Amino acid sequence: MTDLQKLAQIVEGKLSKSTSNSALAKQIASYLIETRQTQHLASLMREVMAIRAEAGVIEINAVSAFNLEQKVKNELNLLIKREYPKAKKVMLDQKIDVDLVGGVRLDMPSEQLNLTIHDRMSRFKQVAIKGSATNG
Repeated sequence: MTDLQKLAQIVEGKLSKSTSNSALAKQIASYLIETRQTQHLASLMREVMAIRAEAGVIEINAVSAFNLEQKVKNELNLLIKREYPKAKKVMLDQKIDVDLVGGVRLDMPSEQLNLTIHDRMSRFKQVAIKGSATNG
């Protein structure tokens, strides 16, 4: 087991017992800064999410250009429960990113589902560039 995995287990243990996520976030940040490991924050949080997923707690970050309506959140919850049938609890956290234009991106413990207009436009642009390069 790596040091990062050990740290993730400690963080997950504190997270499940903590009443103040803000205080825990400050402790984690302080530790990472002190040990000069801030570059590992994203990896650490993925490890924590994976540990929680194994315990049946699925954390999803939904990133969209606008606030999601309750109907859309309900549909996303159903989608997530189909993807993770052993889930005991689904936690959907929404973040706003106006650069996305529209659609939604779901960051899940082991994968990402990108249904954003930005992503679709990028793919279209790549296909168009390939097409013009082969025709030119």
